Amino acid sequence: MMSSDVSSFISKAKEVADIIKEYIEDKKRIILISHYDADGITASGILTEAIRRIEGIFQTRIYRQLEESFLPEIKNFSSGLLVFLDFGSGQLSLISKYINDKEVIILDHHTPEVIDTSAIENKIIHLNPHLYGIDGSVEISSAGIAYLVAKNLGNNNDLSAYAVVGALGDNQDKGKQNSLVGLNSKIVLEDAKNADVIEEKKGFTFFGHETRPIHIAIEYSTDPFIPELSGKRENVIRFLRNIGIPLKDSEGKWRTLSSLTIDESRTLASELIAHMYKYGASSEEMRSIIGYIYILKREKSGTPLRDAREFSTLLNSCGRLGSPELGVIILMGERREFYREALKKYSQYKQEISNALNWLYDNRFNENVVRELEYVQSFHGGKSIRDTIIGTVASIALHSRILKNDKPLVAFAISEDNTVKVSGRTTTTLVKLGVNLAKAFKIAAKNINSPYVAGGHDIAAGARIPLGKEDAFLKEVNEIIKNQLSIMRKEGENLES
Repeated sequence: MMSSDVSSFISKAKEVADIIKEYIEDKKRIILISHYDADGITASGILTEAIRRIEGIFQTRIYRQLEESFLPEIKNFSSGLLVFLDFGSGQLSLISKYINDKEVIILDHHTPEVIDTSAIENKIIHLNPHLYGIDGSVEISSAGIAYLVAKNLGNNNDLSAYAVVGALGDNQDKGKQNSLVGLNSKIVLEDAKNADVIEEKKGFTFFGHETRPIHIAIEYSTDPFIPELSGKRENVIRFLRNIGIPLKDSEGKWRTLSSLTIDESRTLASELIAHMYKYGASSEEMRSIIGYIYILKREKSGTPLRDAREFSTLLNSCGRLGSPELGVIILMGERREFYREALKKYSQYKQEISNALNWLYDNRFNENVVRELEYVQSFHGGKSIRDTIIGTVASIALHSRILKNDKPLVAFAISEDNTVKVSGRTTTTLVKLGVNLAKAFKIAAKNINSPYVAGGHDIAAGARIPLGKEDAFLKEVNEIIKNQLSIMRKEGENLES
């Protein structure tokens, strides 16, 4: 494993910023092309706003993935600098093949494609933490990389708050008690604190800290799953009343977790832990109800934009439901008409996730839907689950006890073009044992002769495959995971000997 070279990584970000400045000074267009998830939208929003502030000419385009079929369209964009955000590292050979008449910058944190870079080094400026020994799956997201570039374009330290949103949107809160680590903590978060745009504090980790009534936040808890409370609203209401936590305030409005007093928070925490202990929860599960939360201090209390995790979900909902541009506009400061449209997407997104989870729960014993192989498990959403939310459903299913969490999960959904979207999710424990889903998906896709690119991170990966190839792909992944675990076991045995 190569040692990290943070200083060179930071210097490369400045080099990228200098190139962007040259285009702005020469009145040339900068074309930002990003992924449609929360991290990609945030990266695009950060860089778009930084360029706008210094009166640069820009164009923003957002795609579901950087697939080969999209490259001819991108090649035909009007002249200008192409900046790929949150993808591109896994498609280096495709970019090199189709785009050879424009200067290209790639800002990405996914595992890079292994190719002969000498053939592209004069055409593509590639900024990726993995190339500097920095773990892009947990230490910095594409939003964080975009922020490091934006930081060198002007007085943009306030945009660090959005880089925190992007990191959380990519589930990079892997430190103790759901904290940020690596460059996310040492640079991005520190800048956000110094700019007085983020408050980091400990609180309940239930989703909806600012917006959901207390009883609903607990009812919808899936990570951790709380026996006899998760999914059981009447039980939660009874529990809260028994421990003296009022559900409504003096004006009759539902209270949220953010409204709890210090004493109420202590009471709720101790009583929840006692309840979980009674039902056999592990010490890790009991501890996980408290963790770090990140508050955007300039956003209005009681809105989804106040809590960074909720903010990221709102952005994700815009992207996954076909309106990623709404997310970029919100990141540029819009809080009126377009924000109201985004809230509608947010509501629809939550409903679709809920419907998908209910469908999966009802079909969890259906062998045509859920399968278990020796080293992996899977479910096929068919057309019952939108392909753009299949990854989110897989993540929740893996951590909510709808499905087991002792094996990596491979989820399938049929897209409108009759291809199959594949999303893989696993746990930190299995990653430590040797599982790497990005590598597994890349090899499996190649072995079944899929014409589409696969990739991602060790803990979460994605692919697109032809319809009818699901069984073959799953069997390949099962065999690859088996080999990954076997190699790690052998290495462990050699160390012991």
